[in-house]
Amino acid sequence: MRRIVPACAVLLAAGALGSLAGHGTHAALRGTSGAPGNVLSAGTVTLERSGAGVVVALTGGRAGDGATGCVRVTSGGSLPTAVRLFGTSTGGLAAHVTLTVTRGTQPAAASGCTGFVADAENHIGAGAGVVYSGPLAAYPASAAAGLVDPHSGAPEVWTAGEAHAYRIAITLGSATSAQGLSGSATLRWRGYS
Repeated sequence: MRRIVPACAVLLAAGALGSLAGHGTHAALRGTSGAPGNVLSAGTVTLERSGAGVVVALTGGRAGDGATGCVRVTSGGSLPTAVRLFGTSTGGLAAHVTLTVTRGTQPAAASGCTGFVADAENHIGAGAGVVYSGPLAAYPASAAAGLVDPHSGAPEVWTAGEAHAYRIAITLGSATSAQGLSGSATLRWRGYS
């Protein structure tokens, strides 16, 4: 008489053998290594402005009146920095004020615009060193839309300690609709690396 082994017993035995073989193979392929002492650090991007307070002020102005002030901006970070200029204005008078921003150099200890010298380059075709000339209300309001410094060609990349001065000039227009209006503006420089 012939003995018949149930198929499920054969399958169970084959499965158990396969499990043992897989376990032994898996254990043979394990290993661990390490690389201790890794150091990570980030550089810095900072811009510092000379002086404090208001750069230009015009009160009780008449058509054609203006004011001028200068600010010196220095890259104080450790990374090369591209700079964008932007700002915000409020009040109805901003539409009646012309803003001219001129880039140049100025001694670190100077006050006001003493010693300011405009860049020789005609960045936007509006004169030596000029990076913006137009209505205050149209000055870029966000860093994303900001003016690349300098405006012409490829953006300049500032190095640590590099400084540039900016002459900010405002002129009140002659429209009668400007009478009695007021406004304010905040100009900003933002660095990117």
